[in-house]
Amino acid sequence: MSTPHNHGPQQGYGPQQGYGPQQGYGPQQGYGPPPGMAPQMPPQGPPPKKSIYKRVWFWLLAGLAVIIIAAAAGGGGDGETSAADPTTPTAEQPADSGGSAAEPPAPAPAPAPPQDDPLEDDGWVLGEVQVETGLVNSLTARITNNESSTRSAFFTITVLGPDGSLVGSAVGAANDVEAGVTATVTLLSSEDLEGDPATFTYELQS
Repeated sequence: MSTPHNHGPQQGYGPQQGYGPQQGYGPQQGYGPPPGMAPQMPPQGPPPKKSIYKRVWFWLLAGLAVIIIAAAAGGGGDGETSAADPTTPTAEQPADSGGSAAEPPAPAPAPAPPQDDPLEDDGWVLGEVQVETGLVNSLTARITNNESSTRSAFFTITVLGPDGSLVGSAVGAANDVEAGVTATVTLLSSEDLEGDPATFTYELQS
């Protein structure tokens, strides 16, 4: 009887020594987070922006635009501003209740300066006048000295007609007429002095 041969693995054919995972190739020490510190998260990008349709201001602007368009369509009309019809009676404004002070009355006009009396000049006053015509035309006049001293003067009397036209003139003089005294003075004229003496008016100059 033959003895069975042993066919087990031959000696020397097992896994060679040294071909397993090499020592020292595991995860290296020191690359993890330091002891006691939490691992840092990688920086994140900005949050995604909301769509424009999801923003509040967008809807506020849209609503405002709708209101403006509606107001323009309803009140604009033909684009002309409405003016008050001049034929339409308007309500009277209420009278002032007295808040404003009353206006002061207008000042009275200044009195007109007195007109010069044609019968007075430089303190001499012409009184009665008589007209004498003939070969020599003359006037006999009563002239009073209204000053407070004795004076002498040379006089000219102008004769005017009823319509104010010039008839003529006469000249004469008076000497040493005391204050308040009336002198009779004869004045000669080189003109005819035509007309009715009752209608004549006179002007005295001294």
